[in-house]
Amino acid sequence: MALLTLKFISNPDNKEYSIIEFDGELDKSTIPNAELQIENFLVKSTQRFVVFNLSALKYANSEGVGFFVSTHTKLTHNNKQLVLFGLIANVADVFDAIGIGKLIPTFKNLDEVVSFVSKK
Repeated sequence: MALLTLKFISNPDNKEYSIIEFDGELDKSTIPNAELQIENFLVKSTQRFVVFNLSALKYANSEGVGFFVSTHTKLTHNNKQLVLFGLIANVADVFDAIGIGKLIPTFKNLDEVVSFVSKK
């Protein structure tokens, strides 16, 4: 069974974004818990941008990709924007093949995210 840990980081210095760090694998067995944790976090969140740090996400299958698209859609309906950064090579390959970067802004590191957010 796959394992996934999420760490939620509210950014008191920047009211524009919060960060959720993913550590582990995102698949059918870990998605329901991830969705629940993220929903609970977003109910309290006032930031316009939700940033997923995926630098420790080791695996995401097609259901994992569906999770990101679904999360993007939910956030968009609530006038928020999902932003991704730190994809490792095998996860980036899956995202590139499907074209996730055309739908969800994706960056190499947090500095690029901060620059993007500051221009919006």
